[in-house]
Amino acid sequence: MPILRQTQKAIDVRVFLFQAVRELLLNAVKHAPGRPVHITMKGTGLGKLGVVVSDRGPGFDPAKLDRQGIQLGGLGLFNIRERMASFGGTLRIDSAPGHGTRITLIAPRG
Repeated sequence: MPILRQTQKAIDVRVFLFQAVRELLLNAVKHAPGRPVHITMKGTGLGKLGVVVSDRGPGFDPAKLDRQGIQLGGLGLFNIRERMASFGGTLRIDSAPGHGTRITLIAPRG
């Protein structure tokens, strides 16, 4: 029975990653329309999987985000970060005004 639970957890992580990437793409369309968006996915070699969504949009100052400001609509960056942490993953935001945005999701492999 533990194998079934582990498999279900892996499925839950995959589904969540799909939803999170979808939300990040919607953010890019909303805030950086007409700009290229890149998605990369690779194993980290540490039993984890990395997914990066980056764009060349206007960017923003991550230090100015607060809990309320980043959870408006959709999943929101705050909710993605909290959910990633709930299964041992992380979310990193690299952005600056005028320099685009790069969101990195690191999740445990199933």
